[in-house]
Amino acid sequence: MTPAISIIIPMYNMEKYVGECLDSLLAQTFKDFEVIVIDDYSSDKSCDVVKKYIPAFQKNGINLRLIESKKNSGFPGIPRNKGIELALGKYLCFVDSDDAITNTALEELFNVAEEFDADVVHCEKYFLVDDADFTTDKNLLKEPRAAFNTVFVTEPTFMSEDVGERLDHFIAGKFDWSTCNNFIRRDLIKDYNLKIPPLKICEDSIFSIYLLSLAENFLCVPNVYRRRLGSLSRVTSTSIESEIVRWGSLFFQGFALLEKFFSEHELCENQNEKKLAIFRFYMNWRLQLITDYYSKAPLEIMDILVRQEIEKVDDKVTLAAFFFDYTNLLKDDATKLQVVNKVLTDILQQVKVDSQKMSDELSQLQEKNDELIKMVKKQRAFMNYQRVQVQNLKSVLESESNLQDNQINGGE
Repeated sequence: MTPAISIIIPMYNMEKYVGECLDSLLAQTFKDFEVIVIDDYSSDKSCDVVKKYIPAFQKNGINLRLIESKKNSGFPGIPRNKGIELALGKYLCFVDSDDAITNTALEELFNVAEEFDADVVHCEKYFLVDDADFTTDKNLLKEPRAAFNTVFVTEPTFMSEDVGERLDHFIAGKFDWSTCNNFIRRDLIKDYNLKIPPLKICEDSIFSIYLLSLAENFLCVPNVYRRRLGSLSRVTSTSIESEIVRWGSLFFQGFALLEKFFSEHELCENQNEKKLAIFRFYMNWRLQLITDYYSKAPLEIMDILVRQEIEKVDDKVTLAAFFFDYTNLLKDDATKLQVVNKVLTDILQQVKVDSQKMSDELSQLQEKNDELIKMVKKQRAFMNYQRVQVQNLKSVLESESNLQDNQINGGE
């Protein structure tokens, strides 16, 4: 019988974790699902671990398939795409082999997808726990967290039907683009022949743009069903040169994939600014990573490596056109800054003129104040002189008066 859900698990050297991942699936309260493990040519005993779980799944009426690749692809998207090809379920759910999901996750996601007829059910949050604290019981897990500046919904909420508004939400950093956070109707993938991009890391950011652009009913839910043990993307190269090649390749390939997607599906035809905003977001994000390494090696070496990556892009004309538009925007921004700078300069100049004027007025007031002080001093000196004169005159008059009195008294 066709299962309701297909769980797709890419795996590469996850002997330590894949057992816990499968345990969390066996513990599900919802049982109508299949599990497809796509091994990307592991060199450890990951496949042996998976094979030991097959009887336990069969006992629960669940089909567990292990697909062993004959060589390593080096891209997490390739085994996921293989799983998509083999999936039979109405819905697809991606789980990394170093992750586990809470025991009610599938039941909650399936029920809400059916109730709201959703093409995509997006969980904004996940649990992050250490290996020693393994559990799928939500009551024992710590406070959930989100990878980005997400504004959490408190109940199932549809995103806007407008693609431009959805992309704005993405650009604003309010969307966790992890592939494992999306519960997807398989017909959406099938109808548009969607594939996860063949990038070594961060392929889920572009795939999320695909889903946001094409899903008719995109539902965000407050459910938290995923817990994370590690990350397949936390891989660093051993040299600066290999890092610049890695990030440079991701940038140019990602750009080409986005351009191809928007062109094929005739999206943003009347909203070029939205399309450009996505490119600018992707460009700035990638270039920040590239420049971290670009400054650590001789410029001529970095230039050669970047040029080599540009040569790998098929549509160089479109790439050049975008850079032209992008640099023009930067130029426009620079012009705006020049205008602002001119206004600020004029204001500063006026402030200087006003300041000089005030300084001159202050000097004039100071001079007048000095003159007043001098006049006051002169006036005080003159008044003191008059006081002395009056005192002298008073003394003379008193002397004459006494003399006259003596003469009168003597005449008597």
